[in-house]
Amino acid sequence: MNNTFLKLFALTALSLFFALSFTSCADKSSPNSLKWHGFEKAIKLAKKENKPIMVDFYADWCGWCQELDEKTFNAPEIKEYLKENFILVKLNADNRLRSIKFREQLFSPFDLLNAYGITGLPAVVFLDPNGDFVHMQPGFQPKQFYSHLLKDVKEAIEKVQNNR
Repeated sequence: MNNTFLKLFALTALSLFFALSFTSCADKSSPNSLKWHGFEKAIKLAKKENKPIMVDFYADWCGWCQELDEKTFNAPEIKEYLKENFILVKLNADNRLRSIKFREQLFSPFDLLNAYGITGLPAVVFLDPNGDFVHMQPGFQPKQFYSHLLKDVKEAIEKVQNNR
């Protein structure tokens, strides 16, 4: 009976620990976190809001992908600029099963990765509000680099739109 009590106590303590851990993580990330959309929804939102799309191709095993998220995209100035000026998509490049409908064809994230000529991760693809390819940025880059890149991409898309 003593052994059963210890197991029950340990299980309860462990459950409480995990519940508190997940709650605190959710609380920290909710209001200030970036809002990532599915690819199909992003295409619709981009047209509706006339904003470019940033597609972040990543893999769970990719250390540089995690660095890009943590050190670049989560930097306060980058995060704010992304929230205000881009529709965001995050695609797991290892996913070969999920179907994404784009321009009346079905793709997996892996198919899109290949279609954009991506050969390594992380990679970020920028699309205009119509879903047309604008730029692909391979590899990890620091926040200073992205600070300029994001503005350059947005300005280039706006110039093209104004000349139509």
